[in-house]
Amino acid sequence: MAKDVFQTHIEQIWNNKDASGIERFIAPNYRGFDAEELISGVDGYKKHYETLTTAFPDLRITVEIILEEDDRAAARLSIDATHQGEFLGIPPTGVPVHLTVEAIVRVENGQIVEEHANSDALGLLRQLGVFPQPPRVPALIF
Repeated sequence: MAKDVFQTHIEQIWNNKDASGIERFIAPNYRGFDAEELISGVDGYKKHYETLTTAFPDLRITVEIILEEDDRAAARLSIDATHQGEFLGIPPTGVPVHLTVEAIVRVENGQIVEEHANSDALGLLRQLGVFPQPPRVPALIF
């Protein structure tokens, strides 16, 4: 069930740009964690959605792989979008961007109550020209 809820929420809310799905899939006590940001509740999720879809209106999420265990789903996602609106004070650049995200969600009663995500925020900022590209570093796979 967790896997289906997670995938369906991505399709309805993010890929179909249907914000009405937020109240269907996001629990009132939702807490989302991504690096330094905490997203709380339905209102916090709506604000997060608005921020991203304003800056990247053509944002598209692809679920590359998704696994489920009990009330949790873990996924590797890829995101493709074009920077068409202000984002973190960065004016629109028109630059197409691609980034990856790993996310783990916990589902209760058909809604996401908790999400831990790790996104390539630095890679996104590099694509937008905020930071220069660093020298190539060997992979750190453990």
